Amino acid sequence: MKYIYYKCNTEEEFFYRIQQFTKGTYKNYTVLYLAFHGRTNRIEVEHRLITLKEIATAVGGKLARKIVLHSLYSLYILQINIFSLAKNFYVN
Repeated sequence: MKYIYYKCNTEEEFFYRIQQFTKGTYKNYTVLYLAFHGRTNRIEVEHRLITLKEIATAVGGKLARKIVLHSLYSLYILQINIFSLAKNFYVN
């Protein structure tokens, strides 16, 4: 499975990358996997907690046919293999 990896050090960069994922360059990528420090339904970027609702608002529904997975880095002890997991999902 092909993948692209980016680090986001600033809130501005994070929202830029999210917007890029909604464009044609990434149309063949069906999974967006976010691994950040944070809390339930919130990720931490630049010491600010961004809610999943803020992310959804920023992309304006453009992730409707994508799988978005949010993993809190501090809880990553389970070590989920996202690539094998993604093979088992089908999105209509």
